[in-house]
Amino acid sequence: MALLGVNQSVPRRWTNAERELAREVAERTWDAVERARAEAQLRESEGRFRDFAENSTDVLWIADAGRRRIEYLSPAFERVFGVPRAPILDGSRMVRDLVHPDDRDTFESAWPRAIAGGPAIVHYRTAHPGRGIVHLRDTLFPIRDEVGAVRQVAGIVQDVSDIEAARAALDAEKERFRTLAEGIPPLVWRSCDEGRWTWSSPQWLDYTGQSEAESRGLGWLDVVHPDDRGRTMAAWREAPPHGRLDVEYRVRRASDGTWRWHQTRSVPVRGGPTAEQPGGRIVEWLGTTTDIEDLKRLQAEQGVLVAELQHRTRNLLAVVRNVARRSIPPQPGRDEYDARLAALGRVQDFLARTGRYTVALRNLVEAELQAVGDGGSDRVTVGGPPVDLPGEGAQPVALALHELATNAVKYGAIAQPTGRLSVTWQVEEGDGGPRLHITWRESGVSMPAGPPARRGYGSELITRALPYQMEAETVLEFTADGVQCSIALPARAFRIVEKAAS
Repeated sequence: MALLGVNQSVPRRWTNAERELAREVAERTWDAVERARAEAQLRESEGRFRDFAENSTDVLWIADAGRRRIEYLSPAFERVFGVPRAPILDGSRMVRDLVHPDDRDTFESAWPRAIAGGPAIVHYRTAHPGRGIVHLRDTLFPIRDEVGAVRQVAGIVQDVSDIEAARAALDAEKERFRTLAEGIPPLVWRSCDEGRWTWSSPQWLDYTGQSEAESRGLGWLDVVHPDDRGRTMAAWREAPPHGRLDVEYRVRRASDGTWRWHQTRSVPVRGGPTAEQPGGRIVEWLGTTTDIEDLKRLQAEQGVLVAELQHRTRNLLAVVRNVARRSIPPQPGRDEYDARLAALGRVQDFLARTGRYTVALRNLVEAELQAVGDGGSDRVTVGGPPVDLPGEGAQPVALALHELATNAVKYGAIAQPTGRLSVTWQVEEGDGGPRLHITWRESGVSMPAGPPARRGYGSELITRALPYQMEAETVLEFTADGVQCSIALPARAFRIVEKAAS
């Protein structure tokens, strides 16, 4: 290398002092960079906190732990408390002075709990100049230094007036329910699923002698008659799909140990709708149990009286028929009068059998066809859903059917070998509610041309009496093929009979 004329120097080794100096410079430079980065992050964090605090609807505050002087107070203070924050920040006014006098001890109790480690939550009131009493919730927590000592206390004050108003309204509603439940004669209770009671009113406890704890769950069944328990629980199992509970059973009265009939009714309380349950999930059941022992006794006595009245009515009709036969010489008018009285007697006979003061429409139709001697002919069709007519409505309908059957046996479908008769009915919904449509249709009948020469009792009954008595809509036509009659009864004049569960 020397022959080439190059002056090659050998690198000098650093001394220990130089190494230490270089290390110190590097460390100081790194510390400066880290401090700058930390200070930038702190400024950024403080900026984010200030932006949050300045725009928060809640009041944010920071106080010195020793002197309890407020060091920071967010602008929301003036909206929540209704006073300027400057006097609070300069120490000329204390937050405690703004607290309702009755709540100041509670307010003061939060500070030592926060100093001890917190957080501490306290509720108090303040008098807002424009809004009146405002309910506040203050959450306090300590701020510690590097060694863990509490240097500051911070807090978040929230306006909970809406929550307090809702709670007060709920408490008032509960008090109204309690007053109602404890003041009405029926026995009141609350239940969850399948009859498991969660509460029973004082009336139930006084009547049955149970304690509230004894009535909870299925304990209330202990005072229900053993013969009624199975039927009662079956009704509870069927209640959710039907959305109601309606069952009668006997309850033991504690005062004398007697079993008395009660009617229990209940409806569900539902929560908000969901995708699975659009109608809302059943949260609980509210129900009443009412003593109906006296009502049942009166109903039984009424049933005996009605049966006796119907028996006497049948006897009276028989007497009238007998008097008519003996007083009026044989003639068509007397026979028609007797037949009409017989139709009324058949209605009374049906009413006496059922005990419900109703008659099945099918029974009326078949009875009138049998009375004219053609109840089982293959030329006669009878059909329709199970429908009952009340006693006061069954009599005019029975007379109308009697007049139509009498005409058919004299001149129409029953009298003529080629004739056919169809008596049907159905329930149809209309603007005014459901209506029962009864249709009498004759066919294959040779009818004289033109309308009848005179309007007899049957025509007057169908076209005038039924609309007047029962608000029925009727149509009576004498066509070339036979008599056509339509009778439409309003909802109050009939009852659909529900089919028994299989």
